[in-house]
Amino acid sequence: MNNKLNSTFTGRADPIFVVRHAHSLGQADPSTYKTIGDKKLPITEIGHAQAISAADYLRALFVNSNLGNAEIIHSECLRTTETAEDIAKVLLESVDINQLVDGRINKQEFGLFDGLLTKKERAQTLPELAEKYENDFKVLGPLKVAPPGGESLQEVIDRVRFFLQDTALRKGPKIIVTHGLQALCIQKVLENKSDEWLFEQQDSISNCAIRVFNRNAQGQYKSECIYDGDHRNAIPHVQELGTSSGSAEYRP
Repeated sequence: MNNKLNSTFTGRADPIFVVRHAHSLGQADPSTYKTIGDKKLPITEIGHAQAISAADYLRALFVNSNLGNAEIIHSECLRTTETAEDIAKVLLESVDINQLVDGRINKQEFGLFDGLLTKKERAQTLPELAEKYENDFKVLGPLKVAPPGGESLQEVIDRVRFFLQDTALRKGPKIIVTHGLQALCIQKVLENKSDEWLFEQQDSISNCAIRVFNRNAQGQYKSECIYDGDHRNAIPHVQELGTSSGSAEYRP
C-alpha cells in the first residue's frame, strides 16, 4: 500500500476527502444485486475491516494536521452508509462528526437494467429494450445515452456538480463516502478533467481508497491519493453499459 501520512497534504482549510465504500456483498456475490437489491447491499466483514483501517488513517491525519471537526457525507446506499458509520465511530474518538446523507452522490440509476450486469443478460431478459439501448448508444454516445428508466452518465456528472456547489458553501473538512464512478465524477468536476479521462479510468479505485482535494490560491483544486485502500478483496463487479466495440463500464 502507498498510504502517505507524510504526503504533500498540508492541512489547509476545508480539504475534501473522497472515499470509495468498503467491500460489499455485491462484490462478493454479484447475484445479490438481483436477490437483495442494489441499495440494500451491506458491506462484508472484510469491508468492515477495510473501513476501520481507513478510519484509523484519517483519525491520525486529522489529529496530526489539527484539522478540527469533520462532516461525513454519504450516499443513500447501505454499503456507503455502513462504511461512513465505521469511519465516524473511529473519528469520534478524537473529533466531532456531523454525518449527512445526500442522494446526489448515489450510484448511477440503471432503471429496468438494474441488476442486469452484462450485455448478454440484458439481451436475454429485455431483448427489445436492449436492442434500443445499443442503437441509442451508437447515436448519442456513452455520455448521453441512458438505460430505460435510468439516467445517463451526463446526468450523474451534473448532480455531482450541484452537490459539490452546495457542499462548498459549508466550511470545514468534508469526508465524502461514495461509489467508484461518483468518486471519479467528483475528480472530473473539481479538476476539470475531460470526458475521455473519465472513460479511461475503468475500475481504478479500490475499496476505501482516499483521495484528498485541496484548493490553491488561484482557486484550482489539486488532489492526490493518500490512502490506496485494499486491492486484495476489492474485485470489481461492474454494471456494464455499452457495445462490444466501445463499451463503457459503470462502477457499483
